[in-house]
Amino acid sequence: MCDTVMKKTDCTFRWPEIGCRFPAICFVITLLWLIGCSGRRSDLAAVSGVVTWDGAPLPRATLVFQPDAAGPASYGLTDEDGRYTLMYNQGVEGAVIGMHTVKITTFQEKDPDADPPIPAAPEILPPRYNRNSELRVEVVRTKMNRLDFSLRSQP
Repeated sequence: MCDTVMKKTDCTFRWPEIGCRFPAICFVITLLWLIGCSGRRSDLAAVSGVVTWDGAPLPRATLVFQPDAAGPASYGLTDEDGRYTLMYNQGVEGAVIGMHTVKITTFQEKDPDADPPIPAAPEILPPRYNRNSELRVEVVRTKMNRLDFSLRSQP
């Protein structure tokens, strides 16, 4: 009989301890959920810049930043002035913080179904800038990483 009473007493004292912690636990879980769903990632940093080819802006070039650490690549497309901004995925700008191999290409497959249709474009850059890229950069945790690329036809 005494054992049964003792167990009830132990349970009675433990429940208030859990009950007091329950709101705090719920708050922490909710906070983590909100941070995770905010669209902002703490391991990403904004990246933009300009790509030139023999001193002139390189339009319609695709940039791929492949991180050394595990994770997906970030992509960018230069405008008519050679400017680009990297996208991590749709609606999220930036690239993973750390070292990256950068590939830049002008090759574009023809896409007549696009709006507007996209014509085919040949690769004008040498393999050292794309297939066998020698371009290495570090994305750092700052407000903005300005990474310009001055590509040359002659090494």
